[in-house]
Amino acid sequence: MPGDSPAGRIARTVAAVLALASAGHTLTLDAFRSHVRRLVGFLQSAESAQDRERVAIDLAIRAATRGTAPPGDWLALACKAGLGWKQLERALPH
Repeated sequence: MPGDSPAGRIARTVAAVLALASAGHTLTLDAFRSHVRRLVGFLQSAESAQDRERVAIDLAIRAATRGTAPPGDWLALACKAGLGWKQLERALPH
């Protein structure tokens, strides 16, 4: 996913994975499984991720595995240009 910085790319990718998972798409099932795998691969390789980002990354990977996501308008966040961590963190479950 595009972003203004590595952290921005990670935030938008987390939101995109959660959007896909909330629609039932997983790493192995449904029409967008190849996209889910590619997005999850990017998250797994995000070496620059900070600890707080790792928590969101782990949540997204679990969601992609199960095909479920916490409630939220993940698609709107994924489409939002300039999405930052503060916005994503407010949407994540606490």
